[in-house]
Amino acid sequence: MEDGSTKVFLLARLYDTKAGKLVGSKLYHDRLVQWGRERITCWAFSPDGKLVATGSGYREKSGPDKTSVGEVRVWEVPGGELVATYPGSLGYVTAVAFSKDGKKVLIQAERHEIDGP
Repeated sequence: MEDGSTKVFLLARLYDTKAGKLVGSKLYHDRLVQWGRERITCWAFSPDGKLVATGSGYREKSGPDKTSVGEVRVWEVPGGELVATYPGSLGYVTAVAFSKDGKKVLIQAERHEIDGP
């Protein structure tokens, strides 16, 4: 990066347990925030096994507000192609899950509320 910062990727990999080998692309969240780097904090597979959602986050260790940031990404399995990124402003993502029909990703994150029953 031009400002001299180091960009660090913390990633996940898909593994074929029957074949005993890694498959697809590396899954990573590459955002470098002003306090450091985000890390993958959680993941979930869709009910049909064709998608995986990953959540990421970073917490500021000091400061008056102890800010946290995060994001959610959805990937195709087994190729690892990125198919969606949650565009909102999330805090540190602590959990992701797919709905039973696999069409929605449920998110639990700091500074994020979901309305509904």
